[in-house]
Amino acid sequence: MSLSSWVGLARNGLCCLKDLFPSLASPITSTWLWSKISLLPPFPLLTTLLPTDLLAAFSQTTWLELLIFPLQTFAMIWLTKTGFLGVQASISNLNSIPKWEASLEGCKRNLTSINSDDDGDSTVRKSGRSRTPSKKLKERNYSLSGLAPSSPSILLASTLLLETSLKDYKTQKLKDLMESFSCLIIGPAFFWLSCNSLHVTSTSYIGGIDGVIIALCFMEVALVPCLIFMFWKAEDQKKMERKMEAFAEWGFDGDLAFDTDKPDKNLFDWVCSAVEIRSSTSIQSADETPKKKDRDAEDVMLYELSLFEGFGSESEKNSTIYPWWGGAEKDFDELTKEAFGTVVSGIEAVSDSNALIHDALPFIQGGGERLALEVYRLWAYFFLNFFAFYGYLMAPVTYYTPVGHNGLSDFLKFRMSDEDADWAGNFAGDLCWTIEPASKRLEVRDH
Repeated sequence: MSLSSWVGLARNGLCCLKDLFPSLASPITSTWLWSKISLLPPFPLLTTLLPTDLLAAFSQTTWLELLIFPLQTFAMIWLTKTGFLGVQASISNLNSIPKWEASLEGCKRNLTSINSDDDGDSTVRKSGRSRTPSKKLKERNYSLSGLAPSSPSILLASTLLLETSLKDYKTQKLKDLMESFSCLIIGPAFFWLSCNSLHVTSTSYIGGIDGVIIALCFMEVALVPCLIFMFWKAEDQKKMERKMEAFAEWGFDGDLAFDTDKPDKNLFDWVCSAVEIRSSTSIQSADETPKKKDRDAEDVMLYELSLFEGFGSESEKNSTIYPWWGGAEKDFDELTKEAFGTVVSGIEAVSDSNALIHDALPFIQGGGERLALEVYRLWAYFFLNFFAFYGYLMAPVTYYTPVGHNGLSDFLKFRMSDEDADWAGNFAGDLCWTIEPASKRLEVRDH
């Protein structure tokens, strides 16, 4: 869990205590400790420099609010910085896409000499393994590189996979840009929340209560695209989980093969990821294992690895195959040419024999089962943020439309009084945003 998540957990946890225990809300100026601290520099100097109304407002600050203040200030700085850097990086990445597209188009034009013979063996071998695959480590040495295309269909399939990857990359960077803009809005809005902790907003400075409410309105608007993206991600991962489970089922039944006429990019990416993991862990391929019992033991190991550590949900972002995911800013033509060769060689290897697909089945099965659990976390993540969004919405709703002024706002407040709706909404938002950072500890780590 990142530092920002820990800070968010602490900040909203303290806000929940403030909501639940009003008895803890005695002003710091009325405590014995403050009577001693206020004698230390620079407090006597501040009392002479600050306006009287600002000092009176600050005197209402509680110890809990004093603890919340630096945490909200951290959120303001971190979100603003993250948003600014994110916008900068996203614009840079989006500007590089036309160069990648031009390089890919150049590769397509230059590859005019292709051997039209296609005598690769695409037969499918029925698996004799159990459905709970793999374990024993064996030495192995194979890769997807160094092979030449044997048919125009492989070239066309390679082109399609690269174009699809580049299109997915563009979509992701547009999402990143919108999320970064949201951070740029939410971050500065925390300035008013920080000042509110010190009761500065009870004065006419920085817009008073109106300033806080307007800041909350901006935050609510900025959260809308974030919620939409969370919803889409949960839906996409659910589809991916079903596909992985189906592919694992077909693979163990011997019904799964790579079709160069209708190439499946997910299958290709999963196979490539499995090859990389096997290469890094020195595990044998299917054709090199002398004994079936050793093969089954290996499968159990790889299945458990994928189940507990995650596999497949980020395979489409493999920068060793698709260079744009690596964020390169130069050598576009050279990197695209290398990527084209790698994908062509990979498709040749996968379509020549189902051994590589056979090797990937334990990963696909384990990754699919882990992803099924991950989908629940993503939906919980979405609903926690949605309820937080709805809860914090009550502050502007009760402020601008008191009870009896608007039927829709009364409905949104569940017919509660303005005071109860404001308290319940604020507490719901604080509680959900206390639980939400903790849920990130359950987040899957993809290989």
